[in-house]
Amino acid sequence: KMMREANGEISRDNSEDLFVTVFAGVLDAQTGALEYCNAGHDRPYVLAAGRGPLTQLGAASGPPLCVIEDYAYASARTRLRRGDCLVLFTDGVTDARNTTGEMFGRERLEALLAKIPSEASPETITNTIRDAVTRFAAGTEPADDLAILILRWNGPPTPE
Repeated sequence: KMMREANGEISRDNSEDLFVTVFAGVLDAQTGALEYCNAGHDRPYVLAAGRGPLTQLGAASGPPLCVIEDYAYASARTRLRRGDCLVLFTDGVTDARNTTGEMFGRERLEALLAKIPSEASPETITNTIRDAVTRFAAGTEPADDLAILILRWNGPPTPE
């Protein structure tokens, strides 16, 4: 419902026909339950605690906001385990190009994420991604924004 309302509100005064990609989620800090909706944004990855397999959040996708009027966005749910990290990023990461025009791409990002130790801090994960993209694209003008958000769910507070 929130995405449909945002879509309508942003579309109302959009004379330039711009669009907005959005990933929105609500995380229950007590249980790790995450309800989310994705409007045209790159699907986030989950770095599993204890180094399970690298996964991506599933469906719950729709077009970017301002593309289809009254689109019926749907949400999906997942549950993070204690220590899991949610890796959100803009397409400026995967679409970054080097001097020969090659894109950083999803495959390179996945290989990088697979090498990051499971105990790495969110700051370390962010810096690792940013530094890899910066090195890869050295000497080129960025074509898009580069935003990275790492969220680690540490589980419910421990009673004192």
